[in-house]
Amino acid sequence: MARIRTIKPEFFRHEGLFDAEREFQLPLRLAFVALWTVCDREGRFKWRPRSLKAECMPHDEIDFSRVLDALWTRGFLVKYGSGTDIYGWVPKFKEHQFINNRELKSDLPEPNENNMLTRAPRVPHGNSTRLYLEKAEHIKGKDKRERIKGKDKRKNFTRQPRVVDASPSEILSGILSGETAQAIVEHRAKLKSPLTAHAAKLLARQFSAFGDPTAAAEEMIARGWKGFKPEWMANQARSSPINGRHSSFMQGIATRCEELAREGKRESQDGNQAGPRDIIPRLGAGKS
Repeated sequence: MARIRTIKPEFFRHEGLFDAEREFQLPLRLAFVALWTVCDREGRFKWRPRSLKAECMPHDEIDFSRVLDALWTRGFLVKYGSGTDIYGWVPKFKEHQFINNRELKSDLPEPNENNMLTRAPRVPHGNSTRLYLEKAEHIKGKDKRERIKGKDKRKNFTRQPRVVDASPSEILSGILSGETAQAIVEHRAKLKSPLTAHAAKLLARQFSAFGDPTAAAEEMIARGWKGFKPEWMANQARSSPINGRHSSFMQGIATRCEELAREGKRESQDGNQAGPRDIIPRLGAGKS
Protein backbone atom coordinates (compact mmCIF):
# COMPACT_ATOMS: atom_id res chain seq x y z
CA MET A 1 0.00 0.00 0.00
CA ALA A 2 1.37 3.40 -1.01
CA ARG A 3 1.99 5.97 1.72
CA ILE A 4 2.45 9.73 1.86
CA ARG A 5 6.10 10.71 2.09
CA THR A 6 8.11 13.92 2.41
CA ILE A 7 10.44 15.36 -0.22
CA LYS A 8 12.89 18.16 0.65
CA PRO A 9 13.98 20.97 -1.72
CA GLU A 10 17.61 19.91 -1.62
CA PHE A 11 16.66 16.63 -3.26
CA PHE A 12 16.42 18.40 -6.62
CA ARG A 13 19.98 19.66 -6.24
CA HIS A 14 21.45 16.20 -5.62
CA GLU A 15 24.31 15.99 -8.14
CA GLY A 16 25.08 12.28 -7.61
CA LEU A 17 21.54 11.23 -8.44
CA PHE A 18 21.46 13.56 -11.45
CA ASP A 19 24.76 12.19 -12.79
CA ALA A 20 23.54 8.60 -12.37
CA GLU A 21 20.34 9.42 -14.24
CA ARG A 22 22.28 10.83 -17.19
CA GLU A 23 24.75 7.93 -17.20
CA PHE A 24 22.11 5.19 -17.18
CA GLN A 25 19.60 7.21 -19.23
CA LEU A 26 16.83 6.14 -16.86
CA PRO A 27 14.36 8.27 -14.82
CA LEU A 28 16.12 7.51 -11.54
CA ARG A 29 15.06 10.63 -9.64
CA LEU A 30 11.34 10.15 -10.20
CA ALA A 31 11.60 6.41 -9.60
CA PHE A 32 13.54 6.96 -6.36
CA VAL A 33 10.91 9.29 -4.99
CA ALA A 34 8.15 6.88 -6.01
CA LEU A 35 9.93 4.07 -4.17
CA TRP A 36 9.63 5.99 -0.90
CA THR A 37 5.84 5.68 -1.10
CA VAL A 38 6.00 1.86 -1.16
CA CYS A 39 8.59 1.58 1.63
CA ASP A 40 7.41 0.69 5.12
CA ARG A 41 8.29 2.92 8.07
CA GLU A 42 11.83 1.49 8.19
CA GLY A 43 12.48 2.21 4.51
CA ARG A 44 12.24 -1.46 3.48
CA PHE A 45 10.42 -3.01 0.52
CA LYS A 46 10.20 -6.30 -1.34
CA TRP A 47 12.50 -6.42 -4.37
CA ARG A 48 9.84 -7.27 -6.95
CA PRO A 49 10.46 -5.16 -10.08
CA ARG A 50 7.16 -5.97 -11.81
CA SER A 51 5.00 -5.13 -8.80
CA LEU A 52 7.05 -2.03 -7.99
CA LYS A 53 6.70 -0.71 -11.53
CA ALA A 54 2.91 -1.07 -11.29
CA GLU A 55 3.01 1.04 -8.11
CA CYS A 56 5.65 3.59 -9.06
CA MET A 57 5.63 4.09 -12.84
CA PRO A 58 2.64 2.21 -14.31
CA HIS A 59 2.46 4.20 -17.56
CA ASP A 60 6.16 4.24 -18.46
CA GLU A 61 7.60 1.71 -20.92
CA ILE A 62 10.67 0.83 -18.93
CA ASP A 63 12.38 -2.16 -17.37
CA PHE A 64 12.07 -1.34 -13.69
CA SER A 65 14.58 -4.00 -12.71
CA ARG A 66 17.25 -1.86 -14.39
CA VAL A 67 16.07 1.16 -12.47
CA LEU A 68 16.45 -0.72 -9.20
CA ASP A 69 19.87 -2.07 -10.15
CA ALA A 70 21.09 1.39 -11.19
CA LEU A 71 20.05 2.87 -7.83
CA TRP A 72 21.62 -0.09 -6.06
CA THR A 73 24.98 0.14 -7.84
CA ARG A 74 25.20 3.85 -6.93
CA GLY A 75 24.47 3.20 -3.26
CA PHE A 76 21.02 4.79 -3.09
CA LEU A 77 19.53 1.38 -2.26
CA VAL A 78 20.71 -1.66 -0.32
CA LYS A 79 19.78 -5.09 -1.63
CA TYR A 80 19.63 -8.01 0.79
CA GLY A 81 18.18 -11.50 1.05
CA SER A 82 16.34 -13.51 3.64
CA GLY A 83 15.52 -17.13 2.93
CA THR A 84 14.51 -17.27 -0.70
CA ASP A 85 13.24 -13.67 -0.87
CA ILE A 86 15.05 -10.49 -1.91
CA TYR A 87 14.43 -7.11 -0.26
CA GLY A 88 15.49 -3.51 -0.70
CA TRP A 89 16.22 -0.75 1.82
CA VAL A 90 16.72 3.01 1.55
CA PRO A 91 19.64 3.65 3.98
CA LYS A 92 18.85 7.31 4.84
CA PHE A 93 15.09 6.92 4.75
CA LYS A 94 14.43 7.74 8.41
CA GLU A 95 16.74 10.78 8.31
CA HIS A 96 14.52 12.55 5.78
CA GLN A 97 11.03 11.20 6.53
CA PHE A 98 8.57 12.07 9.27
CA ILE A 99 6.79 8.80 10.08
CA ASN A 100 3.20 8.83 11.25
CA ASN A 101 2.89 7.18 14.65
CA ARG A 102 -0.15 5.25 13.44
CA GLU A 103 1.78 3.59 10.63
CA LEU A 104 2.16 -0.13 11.19
CA LYS A 105 5.49 -1.57 12.22
CA SER A 106 7.63 -3.21 9.58
CA ASP A 107 7.10 -6.93 9.10
CA LEU A 108 10.09 -7.30 6.76
CA PRO A 109 13.43 -8.71 7.97
CA GLU A 110 16.24 -6.30 8.78
CA PRO A 111 19.32 -5.95 6.57
CA ASN A 112 22.62 -6.89 8.20
CA GLU A 113 26.21 -7.71 7.28
CA ASN A 114 25.37 -11.36 6.71
CA ASN A 115 22.49 -10.95 4.26
CA MET A 116 23.49 -7.90 2.22
CA LEU A 117 24.23 -8.64 -1.42
CA THR A 118 27.45 -7.43 -2.98
CA ARG A 119 26.98 -4.59 -5.44
CA ALA A 120 27.38 -5.49 -9.07
CA PRO A 121 30.10 -3.69 -11.06
CA ARG A 122 29.11 -0.47 -12.76
CA VAL A 123 27.71 -0.77 -16.24
CA PRO A 124 28.31 1.89 -18.95
CA HIS A 125 24.69 2.17 -20.02
CA GLY A 126 21.50 1.36 -18.13
CA ASN A 127 19.62 0.22 -21.23
CA SER A 128 22.35 -2.06 -22.55
CA THR A 129 22.37 -5.77 -21.93
CA ARG A 130 24.14 -6.65 -18.70
CA LEU A 131 25.80 -9.91 -17.87
CA TYR A 132 27.29 -9.87 -14.42
CA LEU A 133 27.97 -12.14 -11.49
CA GLU A 134 26.16 -11.48 -8.24
CA LYS A 135 27.49 -13.03 -5.06
CA ALA A 136 24.89 -13.49 -2.34
CA GLU A 137 24.97 -14.73 1.23
CA HIS A 138 22.20 -17.20 2.06
CA ILE A 139 20.81 -17.77 5.53
CA LYS A 140 19.51 -21.26 4.69
CA GLY A 141 21.89 -23.85 3.31
CA LYS A 142 24.41 -22.52 0.82
CA ASP A 143 26.89 -19.83 1.84
CA LYS A 144 27.37 -18.27 -1.55
CA ARG A 145 25.88 -18.50 -5.02
CA GLU A 146 26.60 -16.98 -8.37
CA ARG A 147 23.70 -15.87 -10.52
CA ILE A 148 23.96 -14.57 -14.03
CA LYS A 149 21.50 -11.88 -15.07
CA GLY A 150 20.79 -10.46 -18.48
CA LYS A 151 18.15 -11.09 -21.11
CA ASP A 152 20.40 -11.37 -24.15
CA LYS A 153 22.82 -14.06 -22.99
CA ARG A 154 23.19 -15.30 -26.54
CA LYS A 155 24.21 -11.92 -27.93
CA ASN A 156 27.51 -13.22 -29.27
CA PHE A 157 26.15 -16.61 -30.23
CA THR A 158 26.85 -17.57 -33.83
CA ARG A 159 24.52 -20.13 -35.32
CA GLN A 160 26.44 -23.00 -36.83
CA PRO A 161 25.37 -24.25 -40.26
CA ARG A 162 23.31 -27.38 -40.10
CA VAL A 163 25.17 -30.50 -41.18
CA VAL A 164 22.98 -32.64 -43.43
CA ASP A 165 23.81 -36.35 -43.51
CA ALA A 166 24.39 -38.01 -46.86
CA SER A 167 21.57 -40.15 -48.24
CA PRO A 168 21.77 -43.96 -47.89
CA SER A 169 22.49 -44.27 -51.62
CA GLU A 170 25.37 -41.77 -51.38
CA ILE A 171 26.84 -43.62 -48.39
CA LEU A 172 26.77 -46.97 -50.17
CA SER A 173 28.22 -45.42 -53.32
CA GLY A 174 31.49 -45.08 -51.43
CA ILE A 175 32.10 -48.83 -51.80
CA LEU A 176 29.57 -49.83 -54.49
CA SER A 177 28.67 -48.62 -57.92
CA GLY A 178 25.83 -46.14 -58.10
CA GLU A 179 23.56 -48.72 -59.72
CA THR A 180 24.23 -51.35 -57.07
CA ALA A 181 23.81 -48.85 -54.24
CA GLN A 182 20.43 -47.78 -55.63
CA ALA A 183 19.44 -51.43 -56.00
CA ILE A 184 20.11 -51.96 -52.27
CA VAL A 185 17.92 -48.97 -51.39
CA GLU A 186 15.08 -50.22 -53.62
CA HIS A 187 15.47 -53.73 -52.20
CA ARG A 188 14.97 -52.47 -48.65
CA ALA A 189 11.98 -50.42 -49.77
CA LYS A 190 10.34 -53.54 -51.24
CA LEU A 191 10.83 -55.28 -47.91
CA LYS A 192 8.94 -52.36 -46.27
CA SER A 193 12.06 -51.52 -44.29
CA PRO A 194 13.42 -48.27 -45.80
CA LEU A 195 17.17 -47.87 -45.46
CA THR A 196 18.25 -45.04 -43.16
CA ALA A 197 21.58 -43.23 -43.28
CA HIS A 198 22.70 -44.93 -40.06
CA ALA A 199 21.72 -48.38 -41.35
CA ALA A 200 23.51 -47.66 -44.64
CA LYS A 201 26.74 -46.92 -42.76
CA LEU A 202 26.49 -50.21 -40.84
CA LEU A 203 25.70 -52.09 -44.04
CA ALA A 204 28.68 -50.55 -45.86
CA ARG A 205 30.91 -51.63 -42.99
CA GLN A 206 29.70 -55.23 -43.27
CA PHE A 207 30.12 -55.26 -47.06
CA SER A 208 33.70 -54.01 -46.68
CA ALA A 209 34.47 -56.61 -43.99
CA PHE A 210 33.48 -59.37 -46.42
CA GLY A 211 36.15 -58.28 -48.88
CA ASP A 212 34.00 -58.11 -52.03
CA PRO A 213 31.31 -55.46 -51.40
CA THR A 214 29.63 -55.91 -54.78
CA ALA A 215 29.30 -59.67 -54.41
CA ALA A 216 27.99 -59.26 -50.88
CA ALA A 217 25.38 -56.71 -52.03
CA GLU A 218 24.21 -58.94 -54.88
CA GLU A 219 23.91 -61.93 -52.54
CA MET A 220 21.88 -59.87 -50.06
CA ILE A 221 19.41 -58.91 -52.77
CA ALA A 222 19.25 -62.42 -54.24
CA ARG A 223 18.47 -64.03 -50.90
CA GLY A 224 16.04 -61.32 -49.78
CA TRP A 225 18.03 -60.38 -46.71
CA LYS A 226 17.34 -57.09 -44.93
CA GLY A 227 20.97 -56.87 -43.85
CA PHE A 228 24.27 -58.59 -44.33
CA LYS A 229 27.04 -60.17 -42.28
CA PRO A 230 30.07 -62.05 -43.58
CA GLU A 231 29.20 -64.99 -41.31
CA TRP A 232 25.98 -65.53 -43.21
CA MET A 233 27.92 -66.24 -46.40
CA ALA A 234 29.92 -68.96 -44.66
CA ASN A 235 26.70 -70.51 -43.34
CA GLN A 236 25.23 -70.49 -46.84
CA ALA A 237 28.38 -71.87 -48.48
CA ARG A 238 27.10 -75.47 -48.51
CA SER A 239 23.42 -74.61 -49.06
CA SER A 240 21.64 -75.33 -52.34
CA PRO A 241 22.46 -72.72 -55.01
CA ILE A 242 19.87 -70.21 -56.12
CA ASN A 243 20.92 -70.28 -59.77
CA GLY A 244 23.87 -71.19 -61.93
CA ARG A 245 25.68 -67.89 -61.51
CA HIS A 246 25.50 -68.06 -57.72
CA SER A 247 26.32 -71.77 -57.74
CA SER A 248 29.89 -71.14 -58.88
CA PHE A 249 30.17 -68.20 -56.50
CA MET A 250 29.02 -70.19 -53.48
CA GLN A 251 31.23 -73.11 -54.49
CA GLY A 252 34.17 -70.74 -54.42
CA ILE A 253 33.13 -69.57 -50.93
CA ALA A 254 32.95 -73.18 -49.74
CA THR A 255 36.37 -73.96 -51.16
CA ARG A 256 37.86 -70.87 -49.55
CA CYS A 257 36.31 -71.80 -46.18
CA GLU A 258 37.93 -75.25 -46.37
CA GLU A 259 41.32 -73.72 -47.16
CA LEU A 260 41.09 -71.31 -44.26
CA ALA A 261 39.95 -74.12 -41.96
CA ARG A 262 43.05 -76.15 -42.85
CA GLU A 263 45.22 -73.10 -42.22
CA GLY A 264 43.54 -72.68 -38.89
CA LYS A 265 44.38 -76.25 -37.91
CA ARG A 266 48.03 -75.77 -38.80
CA GLU A 267 48.14 -72.56 -36.75
CA SER A 268 46.51 -74.37 -33.84
CA GLN A 269 49.21 -77.06 -33.98
CA ASP A 270 51.84 -74.32 -33.90
CA GLY A 271 50.24 -72.88 -30.76
CA ASN A 272 48.22 -70.09 -32.38
CA GLN A 273 44.55 -70.77 -31.83
CA ALA A 274 42.40 -69.70 -34.82
CA GLY A 275 38.62 -69.73 -34.69
CA PRO A 276 35.70 -68.79 -36.98
CA ARG A 277 36.11 -65.12 -36.18
CA ASP A 278 39.66 -65.29 -37.58
CA ILE A 279 38.57 -67.11 -40.73
CA ILE A 280 35.54 -65.05 -41.78
CA PRO A 281 37.32 -61.69 -42.34
CA ARG A 282 39.80 -63.48 -44.63
CA LEU A 283 37.19 -64.95 -46.97
CA GLY A 284 37.67 -62.15 -49.44
CA ALA A 285 41.45 -62.13 -49.09
CA GLY A 286 41.94 -65.07 -51.42
CA LYS A 287 39.98 -63.58 -54.30
CA SER A 288 42.09 -62.54 -57.26
